[in-house]
Amino acid sequence: LVVSDGAFFFFLLVGWHQPLPPSVKHWWLNLSIQVLCGLFSYPAVVNAPWILAAWRRVGDEAGVGFGAEKSREPWFHFSKSEKVTLLALKTLNVTAQYVNQWSRVAY
Repeated sequence: LVVSDGAFFFFLLVGWHQPLPPSVKHWWLNLSIQVLCGLFSYPAVVNAPWILAAWRRVGDEAGVGFGAEKSREPWFHFSKSEKVTLLALKTLNVTAQYVNQWSRVAY
């Protein structure tokens, strides 16, 4: 979906389509960018609860999962500084997606 809508948006931007009246072209551009924002915001919404839970348990010892049981998942074997760095980047990404979507709705 992202690739097809992104290609559609690109083709509208560079003019590789049948000549459209400006109002129709702007309507399709707006719809296309809204779809792209929605597609990129969905993972942010889905990942938000996991990120909040991971922040809460960032100081746990290596190898211990969310339920205080041993885990073989790679995430739980990172050091505390690696977890903080990765969580900060994930939090920044989620926040940027929310701000982007809000700005699209508000303006």
